Amino acid sequence: MNTRALIRLVAFSLVALMCVVSAGAQNTYDRLSILEEFTSATCPPCVPVGVMLKDVISPSKNVVSVRFHMNWPAPNDPFNLDNPTDNDSRRQYYAVSGIPDGYLNGKKTALSTAASLISAINADNDKKSPIKLTVTEVKTTDGGAVTIKINTNVDLKTHKLHVAVVSYHTEIPDLTQTLANSNGETEFDDAMNKMLPNAGGTSLSMSAKEEKTFNFTYNRKAGVCWPEGMQYVVAYVQNTSTKEVINAGTNLVVFEPVVEVEGKAWDYIARSGTKSQTITVTNPTNSELPVAFSIKNADALASAGWSASLDKDVISLKPGTSTTVMVTTTAGSRAYFGAIEFAATPQNVAGISKEGKVQFGYLTEGAKIVVWSGISQGNAGNYIPALETSYGQEVVYVPAADEILQAYDPTSFDVGIFSLSIDGRFAIPGVAQIAQMMTKVGKGVFVSAPMGLAVATYPDNQSSPGYPEANAWLTSKLGLNFVSSSQRYTGNTLTPFAVTGVTGDEVGMGGTWNCNRPTTNWPFYVQITDLMSIKNGSNSISWAYADGNKSNIVGIRCANPGEGRVVYSSFGVEHSNDATARKTLMERIIKYLMPAGDRPEIALNASSLDFGYVAKDAKKELAFVITNTGKADLVISEIDIAGADATEFDVIDGRADVNNRVKVAPNGKHTVRAQFWPGSEKALFTAAISIKSNAGDKTVPVRGTSVATSVETDVVSETGAIGMMLAGSNPVTSSTAVRVRANEYVTLTVVNAAGEVVATIFNGVISGQETISLGSLNLAAGTYNVVASNGQDRAVMSIVVVR
Repeated sequence: MNTRALIRLVAFSLVALMCVVSAGAQNTYDRLSILEEFTSATCPPCVPVGVMLKDVISPSKNVVSVRFHMNWPAPNDPFNLDNPTDNDSRRQYYAVSGIPDGYLNGKKTALSTAASLISAINADNDKKSPIKLTVTEVKTTDGGAVTIKINTNVDLKTHKLHVAVVSYHTEIPDLTQTLANSNGETEFDDAMNKMLPNAGGTSLSMSAKEEKTFNFTYNRKAGVCWPEGMQYVVAYVQNTSTKEVINAGTNLVVFEPVVEVEGKAWDYIARSGTKSQTITVTNPTNSELPVAFSIKNADALASAGWSASLDKDVISLKPGTSTTVMVTTTAGSRAYFGAIEFAATPQNVAGISKEGKVQFGYLTEGAKIVVWSGISQGNAGNYIPALETSYGQEVVYVPAADEILQAYDPTSFDVGIFSLSIDGRFAIPGVAQIAQMMTKVGKGVFVSAPMGLAVATYPDNQSSPGYPEANAWLTSKLGLNFVSSSQRYTGNTLTPFAVTGVTGDEVGMGGTWNCNRPTTNWPFYVQITDLMSIKNGSNSISWAYADGNKSNIVGIRCANPGEGRVVYSSFGVEHSNDATARKTLMERIIKYLMPAGDRPEIALNASSLDFGYVAKDAKKELAFVITNTGKADLVISEIDIAGADATEFDVIDGRADVNNRVKVAPNGKHTVRAQFWPGSEKALFTAAISIKSNAGDKTVPVRGTSVATSVETDVVSETGAIGMMLAGSNPVTSSTAVRVRANEYVTLTVVNAAGEVVATIFNGVISGQETISLGSLNLAAGTYNVVASNGQDRAVMSIVVVR
């Protein structure tokens, strides 16, 4: 490089450096970031965002928010009705087309996690700002007089001043009942009430080093959207070309005591037992702070038979000082998770009063059923009332927060219930992990997840932690295929749909559940449900289908050998507003899953007994074995014979009745011997051996004949696993076929009178029934046996061919 070029490069670098230094020198003021969020009380995905922002938005963290409420996805959001013009004007300014949506300092930002949002806020605030906004307000009887003072180091010629009156916290307790398509929210933070003078803002014309003051007034409206004593002001300056907000200011002062738990936050407690916890309360302000102490959920605790008392109720704290409060808790007699909500409430302060809150609590020892809540919004709490009749004394409702999952081992419960709505669909990896922890040790699990299968199997998710494992659990362990996602809405309107239980299934039992808010005041609904199919060889069984189509499977149950049972559905019990239907369904699900780790199981080595031919007044005995494959004692209360020809059969060994119950230990066996003793000649005798036990009821069909014949047209194997029926008369005079009934691999052969295999006419898997022709064999006249075998068991049918 020549000397002249080098000089030019050095000169250019010096100019660039001077520009950087100059820009940095202008940014002398601390920055307050502003998040403008677009939301609605009818938007389900907006709910978790609102929860997340509680951990982010605070002047102490150098960030404030203004939340604009839309009239979609459904109309009549109360804040939008209160001020549609200002809300819609800001929406149009940013061209917002979907919610939740957010703009941090005028730039579109993802509202995904608190960590990512805080990182973006800190990055902006680290740059500082060239302007300062000072916000003051004088409250009037019906509103306020607002003054905004701007000091600037730079020209403000292409900027506007925006001023918003905001309600810090608004509670509308009955909103879920009064707002059609409510998302379940009843509490709202930082809702915009009014823009001053309007959403268009005030154009600025200021030179560097200038100071200017702007004055505004507003009237406070009546109604739920303007809670008394909750209004404050946020002001921000925005570049009209780039939309960048270069700084914000607020008059928000919140008097909030700092509250902390001294000991272990989450612990066990004996039923009817008592424990104490120490709470420290600190005044972080520069003023004396009178504080009242209370248990916010005292009524809810009392309704569960619990109580919590305090050793003091009111105290005045000097600036920067602390006090301790002793909370003594006594548990009730039933299983319960008691989260104690302690509050320290400022009294008579000059500003917005905010309670300092903390939670701690106890789980009663020995609880059997846990409903994990907080994975998605609103619906899990409906499960406990559905369980009250039979299992209410053993059910606990526990938040699925990290610290609580660490405090209470999920495998300590017999049954775990996980409710994922649409907003909780991305929690399926964590839920699958906990579900497998429980089932591996023999515990039962119920997971309702409208889009769990779709999300877990979505190809793009397989590179994210936990998704491959969730995919494997659903597709390999449960044997499910994702078919499609069925949309349950049209435009902004929910589409009602029906779920039908499979007739005869121990969970479905032919029940019907009308879903998607059959009445307008029912807050639980589902926008999409997964439709699934079951892989061949899977241990899963369909128990529910949607839209009257048995192929639209939306509920399965699975009992893998050596593991706890699973019930999985793509609709939730809460999606039906019929309390009786919900209760009945939950009873069946829990009955199927309980008592999980110590359940007896009954297994038979024969599904039927075929005595074949026995001459009149002669006897024949056959036996079958009952095995307890469970982990608790199997108690058999009845083994008896009933049916049309019950008098021709008898249980001669192993019978049970109410006075002689049979107890079979885990892995134990009980042999039942039956006898066929025909007293007359008859072509077919039938009856059934009935078995009743604490693991369910079973029947073993029995049959026999006392008519001597060389031919039979309907036979079964000794275990009943294989059956055959001749499609036509016997003797055979022309072409014919046999119908084979089985659910396994079967070989079908034809054997002549000399015992020689004449032909193998089938070799493969039969699922249900298969008809196999004998016509192509051109059998010569004579007697033949058609033999169907699975390798261990066989059915034999004799045929006579006449030509």
